[in-house]
Amino acid sequence: MFSRRSRLVAFTCVLNDAIATTLAFLLAYLIRVWVGQREFLNLHAIYGLRTYLPILFAALVLFPCWGYVLGAYRQVELRRPRDLASDVVKMTILGLFSLLTGLFLSKGEYVSRSFLLVFAVVEFLLLAANRWLLMVGGTWFRTRPARRRHFVIVGTSAGAGELASLFEEGERFGLSLLAFVYTGDHQPSPPPGLRGTYSVLPRERLSELLHNHIVDEVVFAVDKEELLGLEPLMHQCEEEGVHMRVQLDFLPQGFSHVFVEHLSHVPLLTFASSPQNEFALFFKRVIDLVISAVTLTLLSPLFVILA
Repeated sequence: MFSRRSRLVAFTCVLNDAIATTLAFLLAYLIRVWVGQREFLNLHAIYGLRTYLPILFAALVLFPCWGYVLGAYRQVELRRPRDLASDVVKMTILGLFSLLTGLFLSKGEYVSRSFLLVFAVVEFLLLAANRWLLMVGGTWFRTRPARRRHFVIVGTSAGAGELASLFEEGERFGLSLLAFVYTGDHQPSPPPGLRGTYSVLPRERLSELLHNHIVDEVVFAVDKEELLGLEPLMHQCEEEGVHMRVQLDFLPQGFSHVFVEHLSHVPLLTFASSPQNEFALFFKRVIDLVISAVTLTLLSPLFVILA
């Protein structure tokens, strides 16, 4: 799946987790109040909901934070069901541990530990249901005919074959490959190793293909010398309102981050070996500081004894 859509899925997953956490908190509170009113298991009534709201706000921060640290929101759509279940278990355990640690440090004796246990159980169930619905419902939604995206690859090189394989793997995400367009004088064979059978058309027929079929995007998978001569094809795509992408395997390799930035109105293709997401770096720094502070606080009695 394309990185931009993957980020959208990750954001949707975080938002759904926040909703699930809120529902789990309210449901757990109602269950605990009901149990306390009937004094089951010798449990008594607890404080009002307003008193517990700081716990909810802390949970809304802690659970997504642990999900981010664990990589639970990275390429969610590609993760196996076993990995999704493992993510939910780890997020629930670490989130509950963080809440208990915070209550211990802040001396929050007023918070019912049985409520936190019920909250953790309900949170696990709702997060698991959320992941399952996201996986099954998302796949169903993206594979509807109206939601499918149709691609044409210009080029028949090894890079074009790799792209075609990725499109075939992405069929469950609504990606569909229509045809190849070759740029030479003689018609080549389609790239080997593909499951499907695709037409290989000359460049002169690209305009006809755009007119007679639903084409959402055209991907140019050619070397840089050929790319310079394909400007007319790009103009055809622009006139038809078709998105274009260019495979960049002819550029220097070894850079893990490639993105476009603008200096005023001038677009610049940027290569970087380290992450450039300032928010993510700041967030990671905050997590490191919080974990370090909690660890030092918990181990301070041991340091005093050893000193």
